[in-house]
Amino acid sequence: MYSRILVPLDGSSLSEQVLPYVRQLAVGLSIPVTVMTVVEPSVPTIGRDLNLHRHEHETEEHRSGRITEYLESVAEGLRSEGLDVSSATPSDPPAPAIVAEADREPETLIAMSGHGRSGLARWWLGSVTDQVLRLTDKPLLVVRSHESRAATQGDNLRTMVIPLDGSLLAEQILPHAAATAAGLGLTVQLVSVVPPTVQYVSMAGAGEMYNSNLETMATQALDDAASYLAQVRE
Repeated sequence: MYSRILVPLDGSSLSEQVLPYVRQLAVGLSIPVTVMTVVEPSVPTIGRDLNLHRHEHETEEHRSGRITEYLESVAEGLRSEGLDVSSATPSDPPAPAIVAEADREPETLIAMSGHGRSGLARWWLGSVTDQVLRLTDKPLLVVRSHESRAATQGDNLRTMVIPLDGSLLAEQILPHAAATAAGLGLTVQLVSVVPPTVQYVSMAGAGEMYNSNLETMATQALDDAASYLAQVRE
């Protein structure tokens, strides 16, 4: 299903919170990892976490060295756990650079952190993740990062919840879900939600005949959903 995992990082602990899940996926699916960061045009920025941006008075050579050193440190940490890891440092706007790097190998899975954080950190963890999602046709794993969580801290995945609505669009997740669940030994929970407007509108009290019809509709909707999920499960 996947030939590698591409992991965009910006040097912050928030972006690195995707790494524990990358480790689990890379081991379970036996695929290599590419860690990357984007060397943007030199725009001095000030930020506690965005330490790969160019700071005032810093030379391009020094900045490039810091980026290379940072990525190699991350790569070595993953290699120490037996993973096959490479690195990339394209020079382009972030989202297009990530998409272009993913396109270099057809079966690439992009894995990155996402967060609604405000301020400078949103440059990477909010807007860039959103842009990648809109621009790429590659599968994208987004892990929500938290201020209070260490970059090395993450829960081992045990269960996969798959919401389905009966449409072919929703079912496009199934091949990815099946491959990932099989590789990682996950329990799969299929979910189909019956709209409350059908299920509970009989509580409106519009008359016995009307309520009876609505109850029949609600029962039929639940039965149809259960039958559909049973077919998908098989």
